[in-house]
Amino acid sequence: MKKIKINDFIAISVMLFGMFFGAGNLIFPPLLGKEAGSDVWIAWAGFVTTAIVLPVLGVASIAKSGGIQKLAGRVDGVFSYVFTIATYLAIGPGLAIPRAGSTPFELIVTPYLSADANLLLPRLLYTFIFFAVAYWLCLNPNKLMSRMGKITTPSLMALIAIMFIFVVTSDTQSLSAVTGVYEANAFIGGFLKGYDTMDTLAALVFGLVVANTLQRFQLSSSQLQKMTIGAGALAGVFLGAIYWILTFIGHSTSGNFPDTVNGAEILLNSTIMAIGQVGAILLAVIFTLACLNTCVGLLTSLSEFFNLLLPKLSYRTFLTIFVVWSFVTANFGLNTILKISVPILVFIYPAAIVLIIMELTRYWFKYSRITYQITVYAVALISGVTALESAGISIPTITEGFRAYLPLYSLQLGWVIPFAILIVISIISQQFLDKEAKYQRY
Repeated sequence: MKKIKINDFIAISVMLFGMFFGAGNLIFPPLLGKEAGSDVWIAWAGFVTTAIVLPVLGVASIAKSGGIQKLAGRVDGVFSYVFTIATYLAIGPGLAIPRAGSTPFELIVTPYLSADANLLLPRLLYTFIFFAVAYWLCLNPNKLMSRMGKITTPSLMALIAIMFIFVVTSDTQSLSAVTGVYEANAFIGGFLKGYDTMDTLAALVFGLVVANTLQRFQLSSSQLQKMTIGAGALAGVFLGAIYWILTFIGHSTSGNFPDTVNGAEILLNSTIMAIGQVGAILLAVIFTLACLNTCVGLLTSLSEFFNLLLPKLSYRTFLTIFVVWSFVTANFGLNTILKISVPILVFIYPAAIVLIIMELTRYWFKYSRITYQITVYAVALISGVTALESAGISIPTITEGFRAYLPLYSLQLGWVIPFAILIVISIISQQFLDKEAKYQRY
């Protein structure tokens, strides 16, 4: 049995951080820092809950359960396949991978083209190069640790640190008031913004990549579980540090750019103000590396999963299919991609959160299959109605009833109270049944 060296463990953790940290992770914290004003750190705590704590717990739940299929299989076989495939496709070629290819182009290339320029050819060229590099990096998953954990992701982290140093040491600090969703409830605003990173869902699939990477060290099953959880925790520490940096940049320079509408603009304006036009080049490299790392992690995990599901088709075959599909989809433009992201996330996220929580508390409460089924399907029903409404589709009577009687429904958290009630009922019922069974035995 081999022992994993500390530098290899850190490299795997850095690799996992790089997989998590895409364009959304770059642009959401600065905007939060700007809009949350004096409530910034309350909002940041909410953001951290869904953008760090839940993803880390997601990695832990995957390590404990043995994979997303087994985790979802606590409900039943049909749900296991439907939820697993939907999650992989949603955060893969259906949304996150094309977004990873399209976002850096839209944010760092488009502003330098003329207003009447035809974006088709430049976007095709940029996304072709982007996905060609991603394809090459994914061809050998065994080299991900050395490539991502020791080269591309450390470079990304170093560049973000350099940007931070230049911004905070320049005379650019100016604060703005609380605005947007943070006026009503800063914590909930940050909590919901953390949804958009999609990292809780990503954790359910990146766990497989981490486990496969660790298996080369010939660890025992218990060691593999501990190391996977440890890598997730350390990746969470790295995420927290970078999120703090980006939130601080957005917050401390917020008064200088009152009309900015997204985090990319804030970072671009801040770096240009601090170091001139070279800041735009620095940011372009940061965005490209961040999106490339996430894209590589998603493509690898997606191809490995479907290769296990359908072993007659090779890993490389699936990789080619997903790269080509994502390249084509990315060229529909970022706005088209983002238009479908909110309903998908609103629908899938709650079920993922519920499965993670139940997996991590299963040892103490020993949930039955019927508890999983009632709880998860109830949450899926509520989140499904919420997702349809966010897409502009209202179901007669049901939507109005949920809106009128479900607490937190207007905040897209209508599933929280029913989930808590069902869990409490389940725990009490199980204790009663256990006592009844003991009584009958004696």
